[in-house]
Amino acid sequence: DLSLRYYQEQRVNRELTRLTPSLRVGYLWRDKITFEFEAVLEKSETKSNTQTEATNLGFYTLGYRWDF
Repeated sequence: DLSLRYYQEQRVNRELTRLTPSLRVGYLWRDKITFEFEAVLEKSETKSNTQTEATNLGFYTLGYRWDF
């Protein structure tokens, strides 16, 4: 599962832009257990009259779900 989120906010003397792509993979094993992995990268930029700040964040999750 691929997704892409875009967010933009404008206020007086400030503008925020955020782009967040993500990837989620699930694998069903023996009809009861699902292994899941998700990776996300978030790139944001904040601009004001005096400065520009760019931030890159990345994280991942790994887990399982047991349906009984």
